[in-house]
Amino acid sequence: MNSREIRAYKVRNKSRMEELVRIAWQYRDMIDELDTLATAAPEMDGTPRGTGTSDPTHAAAVRREKLSGRVMAIERCARVAGGECYEGLLLGVTTRGSSYHWLRANNKIHVGQRQYYEMKARFFYLLNLAI
Repeated sequence: MNSREIRAYKVRNKSRMEELVRIAWQYRDMIDELDTLATAAPEMDGTPRGTGTSDPTHAAAVRREKLSGRVMAIERCARVAGGECYEGLLLGVTTRGSSYHWLRANNKIHVGQRQYYEMKARFFYLLNLAI
């Protein structure tokens, strides 16, 4: 990949890039919340409550739909951008403080540093288009 192609994958707006990084960092929290939303059911004891939500089941379903869409977008973008290094790239972009050297030392990624950062740039470009 030449430098022109790398620049094509650059997210132009700095604040948008920061937002995408923070969305990616929330990946594990989103998966945990999806698990709790799948098993959680509102307590039905017959006592009326003023929770502000007329249908808590519907609210949970809407939240689950939004979270699953974001999780699927993150995974799809990592698959497209990372190819066979999908799992290492996904770990790298969703873990705060991870670096190429950390991933390489833990045998999570098996490409050179330049290729890794190209995959990472492509991931965030695709995530920008998907979200």
